Parts: sequence; C-alpha cells; structure tokens
Amino acid sequence: MRLYNMNGQVVKTQSLSSVQQATIATSNVPAGTYFFQLEVGSTVYTQKVIK
Repeated sequence: MRLYNMNGQVVKTQSLSSVQQATIATSNVPAGTYFFQLEVGSTVYTQKVIK
C-alpha cells in the first residue's frame, strides 16, 4: 500500500501480509490531505485521507 501527497508523490509505502485490516503509520508525515492506495490482485482501491 502507498500514501500519496496532493502532488502525487509517494510519501510512504508499506507491505501487507494480510488485507483483512490495513493500517499505515502517519506520525512522521505532516498534516494535510493524502491519498491511500491499496492493490489487491488486479484491483486498486484509493481513499482520500485527511490528517
């Protein structure tokens, strides 16, 4: 899974062992609006995140 800033730059990546529950630590990224992207097989899920 990846976390993108509003400029489309990847600010954080993390591998998953299971997609039952996906979490990503954001303590080291500044406040703002981000997009969280998760790929499961050939399906891509994207969610807007406001920190």
